[in-house]
Amino acid sequence: MSLLCCICQSRARRAVAVLFVVIVGCRGDLATTPLTPVTTPPLGAGAPSVSATFELLGGYRLASDYASEGLALVTDAEGFVVEAVAGAHAQTGSVHLFDLRRPYGTGDSASAYPVLTPLRTWSVAALFPRWIPGQSLRDVAINSSATGYELAGIGRVFYNTAPRSSTQINVREIRADGVFGATREIPITLPEQEFSGFIKHEDRRRDFDAIGAGAYDSGQGSVAGLSYARRDSAGNWTRLLTPPGFGDLSSPRLPRDAGYSCSDGLSWVCIPPVNATGVWSTERIGGGGVRFGNVVMFIATLGYGERSYARQSYTFGDPALDRAVAYFFVHRPDSTVQFLGYDRWTAAAGGEPVIGVALGRVRGINGTLLFVVKANAWGEGATRAAPALQLFRIR
Repeated sequence: MSLLCCICQSRARRAVAVLFVVIVGCRGDLATTPLTPVTTPPLGAGAPSVSATFELLGGYRLASDYASEGLALVTDAEGFVVEAVAGAHAQTGSVHLFDLRRPYGTGDSASAYPVLTPLRTWSVAALFPRWIPGQSLRDVAINSSATGYELAGIGRVFYNTAPRSSTQINVREIRADGVFGATREIPITLPEQEFSGFIKHEDRRRDFDAIGAGAYDSGQGSVAGLSYARRDSAGNWTRLLTPPGFGDLSSPRLPRDAGYSCSDGLSWVCIPPVNATGVWSTERIGGGGVRFGNVVMFIATLGYGERSYARQSYTFGDPALDRAVAYFFVHRPDSTVQFLGYDRWTAAAGGEPVIGVALGRVRGINGTLLFVVKANAWGEGATRAAPALQLFRIR
């Protein structure tokens, strides 16, 4: 069954209306205000079911402790995936290249997956000599070139105190023999903290023309929601999703489930559920998103348990309870993008945030597969600090 069919057949739990939540007034003065109810969106109501849409085939264990965000796939001349570029240790400012020609392990347990050690490690400074100072790499994308492929990187600043109103995509040619080629930059006239990921496509040719991510990051300039923009043939960027700033407590926000509490009350850190509907606050996203046909999906990390500023954790909640949740949007005929709904990403356990997504074809399997990197999936001894790369068939 296709992703679009799943949307058409999604369950009634998401089908009545899409609710955004508006926070009104001061602490304790909360109300819900639905935007225009969505009862018959173009492709059916509500979000697709994750378990019905994505079939986990198996994966690899990546030997990359405390890996940073990002995932891109290298293909051969026939378009089949042969290698992957993924973030290396978060404090090294580098990326790893992994060989995916080795068969993946099957099932849902990372302990059954083969361990991949990096073929190469490239520093961001060497790859992208005009990288914006202070930024950390947050996502990568790949496009084919005449002599090999182009690797693109995009980033934002950890604990930003002076967020820039613009940023750039950094591109480096990687020749077939692994030697670096020409560099170039693609200017982005949009805020750096809000646009630090790529929207990956099935054909990959448009990956450098679609950016997104958003969500929370330490410091200033973050947003309470998901961002998305596209570039036209003239090089102009158009916003398709515009979430509020994380300190804006009066504009509409994305909904979520209500499995958390706010020990500090209403604040930018945590917004209490309203009428049993949770509200986005300091949720996170690693890397960017993917687009299937007219549907765009982001896999965000939501905070759970008691959330408070004093925790100083990834989502200000209990790190062991952080959960990956898929958010779905659809391109409408009028060139706008509409929120469809969300569903739990069941292939990631509590405390396993998704930090990279990409699409690719594997020899011997029909159709495009979804590749997902989840953190904290395995490790030596009691430490689960290394990620797993999982492959999913799209039904």
